[in-house]
Amino acid sequence: QAPEPCVWRPPTDNDGIAAGWMSGIGVRGRWLGWGLDRMARTSSAVEHVGGAVVRTVHWQPAPDIDPIVHSQRVEIDGGVVRFTELVDVPEVLDDLPRVGVRLTVPRQLDRLRWFGPGPHDSYADRRAMSVQTSTSIVDDTYVDFVVPQEHGHHVDTRWFELANRAGNLRLAVR
Repeated sequence: QAPEPCVWRPPTDNDGIAAGWMSGIGVRGRWLGWGLDRMARTSSAVEHVGGAVVRTVHWQPAPDIDPIVHSQRVEIDGGVVRFTELVDVPEVLDDLPRVGVRLTVPRQLDRLRWFGPGPHDSYADRRAMSVQTSTSIVDDTYVDFVVPQEHGHHVDTRWFELANRAGNLRLAVR
């Protein structure tokens, strides 16, 4: 599938309490009010610019908020497909759960290698790691918390690669 913008993840307990006497505390209510969990594609356009294909898609959060605009430039050069992604977010959405691009890849790409803080995920409380090339099996990055929480992010990663076991199918993002 083509890469799509990703500004949503389900709220965890750290993002806001959903029930009880503390209901409504945290950013959870703002995220839901902004419609981040139900954004709809409202328009898209594809044009050829030079040797590239540029796709622009508007995603509508809540009706009273300007759309999020995702622009994607795709170039093919010497057998390498290069994606350049831009996600333009309205200023009113000032505290998003994430801003990125979601890319669906074949399940057999289960070997992960990256250059950045490692060898584990790199949240603010684990940032004392050195910048290095690290490797992992994708399934080993899952953390089975008792209460579901966010995990597996690699902040400040410069590049990553996914490969299959034999190493003959590879996706590199640099």
